[in-house]
Amino acid sequence: MTIFETYTTLVGHLAWPTAFLTALWIFRHPIVDLMSRAKELRLGDITLSFGEMAKLANVLEKDPEMASKIDPVVMEKYRMQKEGFVVESSDNANGAYRIFRNGTLVAKLSIDVPAFESSRSLTFPIHFPNEVTGVQFVGDFTPRVKKLTQSGVELLFDPATELRTLQIIVSGV
Repeated sequence: MTIFETYTTLVGHLAWPTAFLTALWIFRHPIVDLMSRAKELRLGDITLSFGEMAKLANVLEKDPEMASKIDPVVMEKYRMQKEGFVVESSDNANGAYRIFRNGTLVAKLSIDVPAFESSRSLTFPIHFPNEVTGVQFVGDFTPRVKKLTQSGVELLFDPATELRTLQIIVSGV
């Protein structure tokens, strides 16, 4: 066997593993995002749990008295997921969302509106599959909705001279 044949055989054997590892590297961010939203992975008798709620469940399983030391908001979120009210919940750069067992989807966003800003387009943390049924504003001012879609909202503000904070709660199905 010549050096060329040896080299060709080696490259042939390494092509698929190299392509697979390259694909993993290219898509590492979307894969990590998907893994963070997955609750668990089951393969036969093996179960792998992921995410914040799985870690909390493991802690509480080992030491139930830890519940009194955990933030009440986190405990309420855990209780709702454990009892099955919340099917899925997640936080990302655009905000947070919860999908309830009855199909209702609630997204929450918090924005800071700088002085003299008069409009802004926002993307929801999750795309509403059917329709947005309501938008609620919590803050010291109420913007006008210019455009509302399944994936975002365009808001108009009366300009102000100071920084303002606004929470937006969107519900739909």
